[in-house]
Amino acid sequence: MDNGVFTIPSPRNETVLNYAPGSRERADLQTELQRQQNISLDIPLLINGKEIHTSSFLMTFANAGQFGNNVFISPDAKIDDGLLDFCLISPFPQILAPLVGAQALSKTINSSHFYEMTRVVEAQIIRERSGWVHFDGEPVNLPKEVEFKAIPAGIKIMQPTEKMLKKPLFPGLLN
Repeated sequence: MDNGVFTIPSPRNETVLNYAPGSRERADLQTELQRQQNISLDIPLLINGKEIHTSSFLMTFANAGQFGNNVFISPDAKIDDGLLDFCLISPFPQILAPLVGAQALSKTINSSHFYEMTRVVEAQIIRERSGWVHFDGEPVNLPKEVEFKAIPAGIKIMQPTEKMLKKPLFPGLLN
């Protein structure tokens, strides 16, 4: 039984900004977008024993063509070749974002001049500090130095034969 008296405040939405031309919020947004577009991080990499420096919009390692959500970041990747595809998408003008996105969705990102791919057995990324990365669909906090290595035949998969599929897995269990 409740014996208390409760006063619940009326719900109030935050102010909706309209970003109209000449408005303060539009100017702030444009300033922030310009600032972010001009950020360039030099990330040293050790790829196949060779040191390279790069600035990228996206950097990923793939062992299969699909990145997730029907995005194909390395359309020609082969899951069983014992290699990782190191993929870079260079910064591109914002106006081209729909085109780059469409290329990733249509398995043609590798035809973009903003795209570069190198097949590697192992690689090392050296960042200024540890931090969060996207790893196989999950955010993961990794150290500043990260090593990647392909392990050929690292996963063993048993494929049942047709004869195995016809036999009950646990005879007598459901009788």
